[in-house]
Order: sequence, then C-alpha cells, then structure tokens
Amino acid sequence: MQVCDAADPSVQYAYTVTFSQLDAKFCSTPATATNLASLTPVGGSSPAQTDSETLTITLTGCQGATVTVGNIETMVINSFNWALTKTGGGGSLTTPPDQELSIPFTVTATRTQQSTVGYVAGTVTVQNTAAAPTTISTITITVSGQPTTLPVSNCGTANLPAQGTASCAFNVTNPSAPAAGTVTATVTLIGAASAATSPAANFDYQTATTFDLGGTATITDVLNMESLNSVAGNRAASLVRFEPADQRPPSAAPGLTLSDSRTFTYNLIVGRLARCTQAITLSNVATLTPQQGSQQGSLTSSAQATFTVIGCDVLPTVGLSSLRTGQP
Repeated sequence: MQVCDAADPSVQYAYTVTFSQLDAKFCSTPATATNLASLTPVGGSSPAQTDSETLTITLTGCQGATVTVGNIETMVINSFNWALTKTGGGGSLTTPPDQELSIPFTVTATRTQQSTVGYVAGTVTVQNTAAAPTTISTITITVSGQPTTLPVSNCGTANLPAQGTASCAFNVTNPSAPAAGTVTATVTLIGAASAATSPAANFDYQTATTFDLGGTATITDVLNMESLNSVAGNRAASLVRFEPADQRPPSAAPGLTLSDSRTFTYNLIVGRLARCTQAITLSNVATLTPQQGSQQGSLTSSAQATFTVIGCDVLPTVGLSSLRTGQP
C-alpha cells in the first residue's frame, strides 16, 4: 500500500485477524502468531522500517484428565508339581514255615516348585477436567517399567460427563516379584492432545496374599492281601504287620496330607505261614493326590513282593523190597 498525504503523513490502520479452528495439539502447547509491518520510503534516502507484534493463543475447554492410582494390593501365586516313586519288595524271596518274613519298601513323594508369579492389583481413577463430555480411549498400566494395556471394559464406564469420573480395576503380573516397585497409569481421552499419566504409587510384597497351587498332596498306601488270604493253613491272627508302623502312609482315605517332599521307609512283616506254598505275590500301591487347585491329577506307584514258603517235612520214599524186609 502506498501512502502519500503531504498534509498529514501519519496513517493508522485498524483491522481484525480471524483464526480458523485450531488443532487439539495446541491444548498442551499454546499457539503463537507474529504480525510483521514494513514501511519503505519511495525516493529519498530514508531506510525501510519494520515492526512486529507476537500473539500467544491459549486454548480453553480442551479435553483432559487427571489420573490417580490407588487401593494397591499384591499377590503371589506359587505353582508346584509332585512326583511319586515306590520301590522294594526284595525280589523273589523264600521262607521256612512258621517263620516271619521281612520285606522292605520305600515310598518317596517329591514336591517341586514350578513357578512364582507376582501380581499387582488396584484401581485407576480418571477425572475429566473439561467442560464437555468425553470418552476414555486407552489405558496403560506400567508395573516396574513393564507396560500392560488395560481393557477399557474394566472401567465402570468409558463415557465421562463434564468433570465426571470413572474407576477402572486392574490386576497385572509383575515380572520383578517379589521385589518392591512402582505402578503408574496412563490414560488417553478421545479428542485429547496428549495422554495423562498418574503419579507413581508404591507397592511391596511384605503383606502380599500368597496362594500355593498344588502346594499340598494326600498320600495313601494300600496292600492287596488277596493272594495271601487264599492260602489255606495260615495263622490268621498275625498274617501281616508293618514296622515301624508310623513310617507307612495310611491305607484309608483321605490319607496323610503332605506340604513338602517326604520319604517313607518301612518293612512289611509276613508270617507265620504253617504250610509250604507256591509263589505268593503281594501288590503294594501308593497313591498321591495333589491338592489346592492342582491340575496334575492322582499319581500312583506300585511295588510287588513275591515269596515262597519252602522246607516242609516230606515223607521218605519207600520201595516194595523195603516193605518186605523191613529195611529202609
């Protein structure tokens, strides 16, 4: 524009600048606009002059949230597996009549820890700080530096009215358990320029709730005496006993509850059989059943004892000639 008014060389211009709708990214960083004016004399020796004015624009009513984490609880789940072995029986044994026979057996139940998993649980509270309603888009829970996406469905509602709040429950694994650490929550709202992150909340495992999956097991030990009872001539008053009796698992359910590995060593005492027999086999079966939510199912292990009663008196062989002479 050219200004040439000799009577009054000063000219003033007043105008208005209209900005189009600004992007939500300027909610977190104010927008700036600089207006530059230049005056260049025509003819003469006066230099050109410039002047500028910078305008800062701060958006109000932006979508935003404050986020907090609370109600922190810790939990540890230990998982165990069990194994069962039974040995003994002594091979093929022999015994004379009216004598006791001692047969050794060993039962070993072994508990092995498979894993330890720590969990951190709590509540994320999200407050909409804007004067307009909004919707929760994403939630990320970070435990000891490890992020986990939390389903928005864990919240009572994802739709937040103006200044409204929502509570979102979480329960995530902690790879560094049982070490203490911190947990934070980061929430993104639809239409917000940036996510909002909570202050860090501390947790430890000093008062953690502990669950042992398969931590205990019940054990029984059953002797099948059917073949022994079928032998005629036994002195039934004392056919079988166990020594030491308190070192053998019980035979009746529910059995003995174990909370750690254990070995049982005992002797099966058989006697006294009055007559010689063919081989007798006794089957001895141990059963171990893991408890506390274990998925293993029952384990069995067996050992057999086989014995023969020998050495009974036998009538001498007598020939006809001996009968005639009276000589053996």
